[in-house]
Amino acid sequence: MIFLGVDIGVTGAIAAIDGRGSVVVYDIPVIVRERSQAMVKRSVDPRGLMELVRLCVRPEMACTAVIEDVHPMTGSLNSPQATGSLMHSRGVIEAVLAIARVPVKVVAPQRWKRAFGLIGAGKDAGRLMAMELFSCTANNLQRKKHHNRADALLLAEYARRVEYGVEGNV
Repeated sequence: MIFLGVDIGVTGAIAAIDGRGSVVVYDIPVIVRERSQAMVKRSVDPRGLMELVRLCVRPEMACTAVIEDVHPMTGSLNSPQATGSLMHSRGVIEAVLAIARVPVKVVAPQRWKRAFGLIGAGKDAGRLMAMELFSCTANNLQRKKHHNRADALLLAEYARRVEYGVEGNV
């Protein structure tokens, strides 16, 4: 069984954990739009994402994916463009996983973060936890901007541990 975790967004990541405990993590591929007046300059590359999914999971392999249940949020900190970009990214990711025939479980951020004791903790706490749990790939989590990779790894581990009852650390 392969467990995928996908941190949604143009700065997101996809991670996979297999039954032997092997771990891989990749940044979500993006398309950079040509110079224009468009507010949103990048979007998720569906072809590139499909290639990554197939690197992680062959068609005949059992797999499940977990994504965070993101919603449009209003307020002064969230521009309509950023909200639109996030929701577009979610749609592309769900479509690619559906085409790849990978079942998707949508999990509230509070739920998976609670499972790791990360409620109220900053983004760096998740990155540090992922470095501890996945020492084999800690070099891919060295920088603060790698919190998206860490979230993808923790989502995959959440699926492995909580949703499917596989015990133990990687």
